[in-house]
Order: sequence, then C-alpha cells, then structure tokens
Amino acid sequence: MKNYLLFAFFYLSFLSSEAQTINQSINGGANIVISEVNYHSDIGINGGDWFELHNTTAQPINVDGWIFRDNQIIDSYTIPQNTTIPANGYLVLCENLFLFQQQYPQVTNVCGGFNFGLGNSGDQINIFDNLNNPVCNMAYSDSAGWGNAADGLGFTLELADPADNLSDPANWFPGCVGGSPGVAYTPCNYPIVFSEINYNSSPIADADDWVELHNTTANPIAIGNYKFLDDKDTLPYTIPGGTILPANGYLVLFKDNTLFTNRHASVTNKTGPILSGLSGSGDACRLYDQTGKLVASVRYNDETPWPLTPDGVGYTLELLSETGNMSVGTNWFAGCPEGSPGGPYVNPCALSVVENNVLSAMAYPNPFTDNIHLQWTAKASANTTIQLFDMYGKLVSSSTTQSVSGINRFDNPLPQLAAGIYMLRLNVEGLGVATLKILKQQ
Repeated sequence: MKNYLLFAFFYLSFLSSEAQTINQSINGGANIVISEVNYHSDIGINGGDWFELHNTTAQPINVDGWIFRDNQIIDSYTIPQNTTIPANGYLVLCENLFLFQQQYPQVTNVCGGFNFGLGNSGDQINIFDNLNNPVCNMAYSDSAGWGNAADGLGFTLELADPADNLSDPANWFPGCVGGSPGVAYTPCNYPIVFSEINYNSSPIADADDWVELHNTTANPIAIGNYKFLDDKDTLPYTIPGGTILPANGYLVLFKDNTLFTNRHASVTNKTGPILSGLSGSGDACRLYDQTGKLVASVRYNDETPWPLTPDGVGYTLELLSETGNMSVGTNWFAGCPEGSPGGPYVNPCALSVVENNVLSAMAYPNPFTDNIHLQWTAKASANTTIQLFDMYGKLVSSSTTQSVSGINRFDNPLPQLAAGIYMLRLNVEGLGVATLKILKQQ
C-alpha cells in the first residue's frame, strides 16, 4: 500500500510538472511552429483531425521521438523514428492515417495516428522534443475572436506569422476549403465560388434570401444534383439535374420565387427554392458536388469587419477576390442596393428600378445633394401619392399631387435629408405603382 501511495504521489507530481512546463512553453518564434490546424472536418471533406508543423529554418530538423500532447496531458503521441522535417519544410500529424490518406492521397509527409482527436470547441497542441523540453504550443477556440469558419465548415486555421504568438486568434485566418496540409499556404483556386449573398433584405425591397454561384473557369460546369446547405445539415436543396453553370457564368439560388421575381424580374438564370433561410446574424453557405464532396463554402457575419449595410439596409455582400479568403470579412464589400443577382458587380450601380411596366418613371439627378426631380408618364389624370422611405422601411416624407395624361414632373427639395439610400414610391391611383432607388449625398 505504501509503495502504491508513493507511486501515485510521484505520478501526480509529474503531471503537475508537465502542466507547468506546458504553460511556460514557447508561443512563437521557435524553429518548429504549428502552422495549420484542422480540428473539425466538414461532412464532405473529412480527413479526420490533423495539424501541421513547419520548420522555419534553412536546415533539416530531426524530430525522432518528439511528443504531442493536447490539453488532457495524459493524451500523448510520439513521432516515429527516422522522421525529419526538411529545411523550410512541413510535417502533418493526423488523428486517423486511413481517413487522412483517403482525403489527401497526394500528401506523403504525414504520420499518425494520435487517435485522441482535437476538441471541436477548443483545445491545446503542445509539442515537446525527445528530452521532454517544450518546443511550441498553441491554444485555440471556436469563439472569443477565433471565429467559427474552421468549425465544421471545411476551412482550416492557417498561421499568419510564425514569429508571433501562436495562441493569438489575430495570428490565424481561415484557409482554403480542405486546407493545404504538408505545404505552404497559397491563394485559393476554386472553380465555383459564392460571389454574392443576400441574407437580410430591406423591408421595402424584400426579395427574400438568395445566393449567387459563379463559375471562375473558362469551361462550363455541370452542377446538376449539386446540393446547397447553410450551417446545418438538415435541409439540403438539390440543384435540378442537367443544370449547367456556363463558363464565367452565374446562377442564383433563391428562397422565394415570387418575392425574388417581384424585385428582379429580368433575372432568369436562377433556381430554387432553397429550403433553409439565411440567418441575419451570421450563417454559412455550402455547396457539395454529386459525390458529396464540399466544393465551395463561406461563413459570413453581420459584424465588423464584415460590411454592415447588407444586414437589412438593402445592400448585398459582394465577393472582392475569387482567390481570397472566403470567410474573411475584408474579402467582401457592400454591393449595389438590392444587389446584382445573376451577373457581375457593375460600378456605378443602377439606382432607379421601376416596379412594373404600367408606369414609365425616372428620378434625377441620381445621386443628388439637395433636390430630387421625379418625372413620369401617365395614361390619364389621377390622384398621385409620392412617398419616401429609408432602407429600414420607415416613412420619411409623403406628398400628394394630381397626375395629368402625358408627362408629369415633381420637384422634391430634401436638403436636410441624411446621406444614404432611399426608396421613392410613386403611386398613380388606378394606373400603377413604381419604386425607384435614390442616393442622397452630403
């Protein structure tokens, strides 16, 4: 009994010492750093958990017998003998070697498996040399500044600066779909991207949710039976069989055809309805091919650094760079009011939109600073109401006049109006309604 108690004392002392060593270990600037982490795979690109070590020096480093431990301390994996990381090279450590090689058959600088996995909500990666000296460590999370694009949506965590703190979320970014295990990060190259997202329409210009797919290649892509999902796996939408995404072309996936058509009657390259709505407080858009492989993904948000005006103010999210980071807010900008569904972003935006073909109406100058002039053609005399709404649907001003048969003009002085996008609604009683977008500048 005494020998057992003595052993337990020394074992607990060892664990305490290990914990202290881990907490004191190097955060950045080491010769070997943790450079990429895949802690929660998407269902359509599941190679198990894995992470990548990077040799930052110009000399090969022998890592025989080096040890990886997570936050449980007693979970331990020892790197096999005769393992060397080349100068400026990489080594992947994976949870399940079979799963990893199924997903990444081209990656040969890999060892595993460590079997105990990485936590989906956060964990530690602690690396010790063969003498149990700390080499590097990092602690990650799926919240508190880390974001959640790498949490089951197909992205990995990529290190920005090897010399900086490895546990600082600002030093990591979501990489490409599927990651870049065993090699340096390079800009993503996606044949298909989500190029525009409308997740929260203005109340007075409600097209409901829609997203736009863009073929970035010079060849058509058959996307029949591809599936669209948000951040949940429960309501997939299957694109109809035979659908072709033309070379450099676009396709809109809409949620409500009636609402979408009311706002975008000229857009015919569309399909739907998608079954899951897009959240106004952040969500994911994912596209899977016919085999179930994830081919495009984005995790958007409605908080800085993401553009704020697409959240109910009438704008859309427009992708800035097709090779940039899909889930980084600075790679997106606020597009035109109501967007440019089914085609590329065009600057300057077309601001005036007639709601139906009964009236011919225009507002000028647009943009304007003090006065906006409205002109329309009516087929007969009629009572007419002119209303101005902000993009939240709040009535700003209302005027009445009498239309005559033929051309009509109305001057609307608005010098005190705050700068922004507004909707000018013209209602010619019994003859029709037109809605025009106008831009007030300072």
